[in-house]
Amino acid sequence: MTDTNASAQALLKAVDHPNMLTYWQPPNKRSVEYCLEGLQALLPQVIGLHIFSWLFNENDRSLLPLADGADWWEKYLTAAAKIPGEIPAMLEFVKGDEPEQFLEDAETLKKWLKRIQV
Repeated sequence: MTDTNASAQALLKAVDHPNMLTYWQPPNKRSVEYCLEGLQALLPQVIGLHIFSWLFNENDRSLLPLADGADWWEKYLTAAAKIPGEIPAMLEFVKGDEPEQFLEDAETLKKWLKRIQV
């Protein structure tokens, strides 16, 4: 029901209740611009971010170190900084499901959040 920007917005509009809020993650196989547009449209109702870095194309779906997603995540986090108050930014997927990668990704995320002041 939330695979596209339009369907996510339509669901929230159909429910039309102040307690209907959402977590956000960039949809797969979409441009950074498309994802950013969707995030910005949902900002008043976003209460958390699922943070991960994936390579998605026709032949590959690979988890990457979070730092590899800096170009797009810094744009998303800058947009999310407009949300009043604090919101959770959760690491959802980690390359290889490795604890060491999780710790590296957590440090990356903390640096971004500090720089962006989310």
